[in-house]
Amino acid sequence: MDKNRHTIHIGASHSFRKPQTKKEFGFSLRPGAHISSKYLTALVEDVNHVNAFNFETSFVLNSIAIQSEYLHVTAKNNLKNEKFDSFYVQTSYFLTGERRAYKNALNGFGRVIPKSNFGDGGTGAFEFALRFSSATGLNNDRMNVFTAGLNWHLNSATRIMLNQIISNIDNTTQYTGKGTFKAFQMRFQIDF
Repeated sequence: MDKNRHTIHIGASHSFRKPQTKKEFGFSLRPGAHISSKYLTALVEDVNHVNAFNFETSFVLNSIAIQSEYLHVTAKNNLKNEKFDSFYVQTSYFLTGERRAYKNALNGFGRVIPKSNFGDGGTGAFEFALRFSSATGLNNDRMNVFTAGLNWHLNSATRIMLNQIISNIDNTTQYTGKGTFKAFQMRFQIDF
């Protein structure tokens, strides 16, 4: 493994959609925990068309990885344009010296391959990660989510993830105002 290698990925996409039957656009979001309620929802009816612009970038330098994505959606109906934005920024660092492997532009990043597998006389790979994400809904509703995590890659197909999530939610459309959601999650994953 060449320790001086770095990777830069930049991508962009655009989608134009014109609903034919059910003329509505909507979404609902959870604050980073699948078992939670969907605290940010939006629904625009009588939609003529939807424009979506997406930009993404990733940078890897040795054991450090930084990734970000931004999405802007405009849903036009007969009355006005409804605009929605969302983005995230995340960074991770391998405490044991591994690096994220980039496969290609279609597949993105591949599996993490520890320098030494757990159970074969090694410790596996330990990765510390931070993430901030934000999304807007109708009437300036907003959900900001901060996540801190520790990933233990036992081998290239098995990992244990620990995440602390804190979400600040400002939703006057569906709920009565501001609130905070907190969760601690653990996940064991085997990838075939």
